[in-house]
Amino acid sequence: MDLPKSAKVKAGRAVSSGFCCIVALRLHEKGLARQPLSRADDQAMLRYVEKGIAMAFCTDAVCAGEGAFALEAVVTVTPRGIVVYACTPAFAHVGATAQAIPRPEPGRTATVSLLAVPCHRDEIPAHDIAAALATKFAMPCSASTGYHVENASPADLQKMLEVNQQLIGALEERSDEVLQTVVVGVAGLEI
Repeated sequence: MDLPKSAKVKAGRAVSSGFCCIVALRLHEKGLARQPLSRADDQAMLRYVEKGIAMAFCTDAVCAGEGAFALEAVVTVTPRGIVVYACTPAFAHVGATAQAIPRPEPGRTATVSLLAVPCHRDEIPAHDIAAALATKFAMPCSASTGYHVENASPADLQKMLEVNQQLIGALEERSDEVLQTVVVGVAGLEI
């Protein structure tokens, strides 16, 4: 079964580093899927295809900093929102979660809601990540962070915030690449 032109997805790098449900459908059709898709998965994807809407998402990892200040993040980019989990790899946990909704007025930032685990200081990095991505890409963003530096001094906390800004830059760059690569509604799906 060929997809109608209006539902095809051109996905270069995003397919190799992430996952597109349309690609999964095509792999399933060709008998190349690692896991069989459930009937519900199959029907849901076909409904999108039949309507001419190709929903796709890409998940990838980015890093910033080094040593005790190394940060790793997993980012999932969809056509309508971004989700981030960022942590210090040696002590991964969830310390805070932020959700940012972009304001409709041009040049405005985002409205951010926060949930923080008691006795954690992760709300500022979570806020900064969610607000930056929601503002830049004009779409909702949620970010969970779990940063840990043993016996952190005020200078250590400042350094972690500086590395968090580097991580935000890497997240913005990768998210922009994905949004530029996954072009919905144009011809050609190459697997």
